[in-house]
Amino acid sequence: MAVVYIARDGTIHRAGAGEVLTGSAAKVGNNNSSSFRLGVQYLIVIVGILLVAESYLSPQASNPLADDRIPAAEVRPEKHWSRLKGDTFLVRDMMSGIAASSSNVDNAEIVRLAAAEEVDWSERTMLEAVKVTRCATTQVAVTAYFCGARVASNERHGGGGGGGGGEYYEEYRPNEGTEGLSFHLTCRHEQGERNGGVHKRSVYRIDVSPANDELVFGHVLNVVAQPDGTFFWLQSFIGEYSLSTWLGRKDPQTQSGLRGHLTLSEVLAKLDQIKLLMEVKGWDEEANFIYKDLFDADKSQVANEWDLSHRLSVFLWDEACEYPVPDGYGGIDVNKDDSGLSADDEEDECVSEDTKAFATYR
Repeated sequence: MAVVYIARDGTIHRAGAGEVLTGSAAKVGNNNSSSFRLGVQYLIVIVGILLVAESYLSPQASNPLADDRIPAAEVRPEKHWSRLKGDTFLVRDMMSGIAASSSNVDNAEIVRLAAAEEVDWSERTMLEAVKVTRCATTQVAVTAYFCGARVASNERHGGGGGGGGGEYYEEYRPNEGTEGLSFHLTCRHEQGERNGGVHKRSVYRIDVSPANDELVFGHVLNVVAQPDGTFFWLQSFIGEYSLSTWLGRKDPQTQSGLRGHLTLSEVLAKLDQIKLLMEVKGWDEEANFIYKDLFDADKSQVANEWDLSHRLSVFLWDEACEYPVPDGYGGIDVNKDDSGLSADDEEDECVSEDTKAFATYR
């Protein structure tokens, strides 16, 4: 707890910090009782601010993922965008939560990744430096926010960061190919339309990578389906931008006016763009334009170093979970289509031998 005191000259100080917290307006005891009362009022306000700030900034703050908690379950779906955009430190806090829950998660590599992103919270004033995280960290944090720590850590041993590799759990095998995901998203969307326009809230993980990622072309991200039939395209890029910064990016060509809040057709167009990048023979202006449009990172500076080993060649995806909603939200079972068939049923038309959903693996 901060210690605040009034010096002999009437100024207010914070012990140990060496700074004067108020100017001459806070001097007390030198003039009259009114100035004394004014100084005391300043003191009360400042102490209150410091207590609130320290409770928020403290590394001992409550774990958002403790006891299998899923943060998304406490937020109405229409509020998720502003929640993710407005919480500058959400990615860091989710990763700290996973690290603190390490005894309850299965993947040691995810715990290591969480620990690697830890920062000195006393330096939170360095906002942009603290906000930006690698894309793999953001993907894990977003999955933790929507699905919880266990699901966020069930993906792989090793790999990550767009590396396209790693040893997967025997029980876990991701789907491959942009076509399969396009089919799956379209099928799920049609189910939602038959369900009165209420769509399944699926959280997808995407990993696209080259055979050789020394130039850092690989990338991972989340696509999160919303009950209104739209999608969140959620990502960050190391050294470029953070998740919260990405959520503020505008795009007049999308229906929402935002780069990351998309319709089904807009998501499918992005998957087609990824497919084009997986077929390029060289890194020219067109390829760089597509990459920047997708991932908001300019790779023109390494064009001369690019060869076919750097071409995106592996596209992996899975359906991590259907994110929960607050109790009583909507009053509709969004996991049923108009035939009453469960979307997790083995007979689900959207789950074929080539497009398996792995939400059941916890």
